[in-house]
Amino acid sequence: MASKWQCPGSGQEKCMKRHDWHHGMISNFSRMPGFLKFLTGLALASVIFLPATLLPGGVDLGGGLVSRREWWVSGSGFIFAATVLLMISSGVLMLRRMRYSRPAHLAAWLALYCCVPVLRRMNDMAVYPHEMYAYVGIVIASIAILAIYLYIARGSRNYFGSV
Repeated sequence: MASKWQCPGSGQEKCMKRHDWHHGMISNFSRMPGFLKFLTGLALASVIFLPATLLPGGVDLGGGLVSRREWWVSGSGFIFAATVLLMISSGVLMLRRMRYSRPAHLAAWLALYCCVPVLRRMNDMAVYPHEMYAYVGIVIASIAILAIYLYIARGSRNYFGSV
């Protein structure tokens, strides 16, 4: 895809590939149906949660406050960061219309849902069985609805095409 845009300095070919890559993602975003744009925006916006875990005052985890030090020493920060990076990656994959973007997005949401009770346990917070039954039901329903949208809805199928 040739462009009339000129890259400054040397390395013209590498610069053009980068320009086309960014332009392709912007073009793909504009072609997305509305709800898919929303999902992709959520995935990419999740990056704001990473710096929030570094700020003084601690992390609010379902109504319980975990100090910033405990958050990282317990390993919770690393698990949460990996989950957020998975979510961001799924957003980029959807912008690139890559083959595995839909399963990656479903996996990212599932990881995010599973992350909450795991992190609560890691930080010695109560996880009540009766709440977990409802939570698991909500998770299953949410993932099912999301999968139906990503794989069956006409707008989503048209966007991903044969991918």
